[in-house]
Amino acid sequence: MFAEKEVDRLHYRALKGVQFILIGDQAAGEREVDAAINDFRTSRGDGDLSTYEAYRFAMALELLGGLKADSTIVDEAIARTRSLLESKDLSITGRADMLRQLGDAYRRKAAWSEARDAYLKAFEAAPLAIAKVFLAECLLHLEGWMAAANALASVDSAALETERGEYADYVFSIAAVAVESEDPQRLQEAERLLKALDLKAPYFRESRDALLLTVIETRRSGKSSAVVQRARRALAGVALGASRYLKLEPNVMGIGVNLGRILEDLGKRGKEHALASDTRAGGKKES
Repeated sequence: MFAEKEVDRLHYRALKGVQFILIGDQAAGEREVDAAINDFRTSRGDGDLSTYEAYRFAMALELLGGLKADSTIVDEAIARTRSLLESKDLSITGRADMLRQLGDAYRRKAAWSEARDAYLKAFEAAPLAIAKVFLAECLLHLEGWMAAANALASVDSAALETERGEYADYVFSIAAVAVESEDPQRLQEAERLLKALDLKAPYFRESRDALLLTVIETRRSGKSSAVVQRARRALAGVALGASRYLKLEPNVMGIGVNLGRILEDLGKRGKEHALASDTRAGGKKES
């Protein structure tokens, strides 16, 4: 494999697993992610991981735990992410991303209260539009469709990334809320948005089509417990697409590490050391 570092191999192999999922082969995707994690454990152990290594490892664990529906693996991802949140090397955006990852892990377990709190803190740290989308799903389970609809109404849909599936998450959430509301206008808008989605991956298209049929059935026959459950399953299932992996950033800047803080610490050991580290980081600092 072309990646030299173990953490990059972990990331690329997990990405390969996601690609299997997106073409409809979840079993192959699960095997690939599982093997990637086992190889990383063997090569790096549970010793002193860098912030970036710990981030990618926790992310891969959260993905695998969701694929296997294994709460033990998800709990490990949660513990590792919580530990990362104690790091002083995270920028504001890095902390927001960690909190979003924590919310994602809790969503895997259907721990809606904990997920809600994590997404609220993520949005407080940095206004991530996708955090509000996932917050809406939590509110749908905790408080009902109206609370979820209010959260979605405040989402800046233009800020969502289409190529990473974030806009699809938004549309799926709108559709699930529409089904539970049984409101004709909401259902009509949900049907329009679902039909307009341009989804290249078979996994997302199949999920979209299933949810679209549920919306159409609700428009024709009204809401039932069966259609509500189908809509909620579709909303939960789209998370298996692991859209966060679709953006390749196998480098320290990908999680908003506070390079300024790192260089400040290095400066205590010698100005030359700090300058050399700054040069290796490309001379970029995050304020």
